[in-house]
Amino acid sequence: MSGPGTTSVEGRPDSSQVEDLAAGRGAIAPDRSRSRWRTPWRIPRRRLAILSGQVALAIIVLGIWQYVGTSSQTEALVISTPWHVAQYLWDFASGSSEQGSWSDLRVTLQEAAGGCVLGVAVGIALAVLASSSRWLGLFASPFVAVVNALPKIALAPLFILIFGANYQSKVYFVAAAIFFLSFYNIYTGIRSIDTLYLRNTRILGANRRWLVREVYLPSIVGWVAISLRLSATYAIVCAVISEYLSANQGMGYVVYLAQGVNDPTVVIGGILIISFAALIIDRVIVRVQRHFTSWRLR
Repeated sequence: MSGPGTTSVEGRPDSSQVEDLAAGRGAIAPDRSRSRWRTPWRIPRRRLAILSGQVALAIIVLGIWQYVGTSSQTEALVISTPWHVAQYLWDFASGSSEQGSWSDLRVTLQEAAGGCVLGVAVGIALAVLASSSRWLGLFASPFVAVVNALPKIALAPLFILIFGANYQSKVYFVAAAIFFLSFYNIYTGIRSIDTLYLRNTRILGANRRWLVREVYLPSIVGWVAISLRLSATYAIVCAVISEYLSANQGMGYVVYLAQGVNDPTVVIGGILIISFAALIIDRVIVRVQRHFTSWRLR
């Protein structure tokens, strides 16, 4: 004979237990003591290990650099020390540096941005034009290959001679240097679309506007993001090179003056400032890319 809270001979719950469980009474509470305490800022172990290794490597490199830089006066005149470079970076950030300022960084970024926008726009336009016709693509292919083989950095003095040592010459040089990065990426993205899929959509009644909105744009958005990442960082490098050759302001000009007076602290500090700016821009582009390509994961 079974009473409340007991089980039958077969080991099954009594009818009263079934009724209690169905009504929500007598349910076993989950053991929360065994569950891990999770917080939004909890870092996974693998990522924490990678981050720890990166920090350790940076500390080792800085330690070796500091030791070599302070071991002799000759080495200090060649590679400086992390302490002196950090002091220069602090003076630059606070605006108290006599060699370089935020206005120089702003000029470099403006030149890079102007050339990047112009080069990417022209590259996308010509890529769309070349991919719209198979015969046009075959006709322009050898000319594009020849022009792309030209050493871009060696063209900087030519742009200075033609347009002068001004803002326009640097923008045109940056645009010419990064044009092929966007052109080849967009051209490859458009040509990678399956022609069978395009034919099927046309048979179903899709017009050109629908194809552009629903097929071409979603297909090349990833290629556009890749070209923007490559073009943005390379545009900063080209802007610095053009300023190094002929300018009176900009981070390239700051590095050029520091090299002339044999000041490795400012040279290394200027290079680090340029690298930090390029890194921040790259991270921003990555965030934008994830925002516009999140539909791929749905």
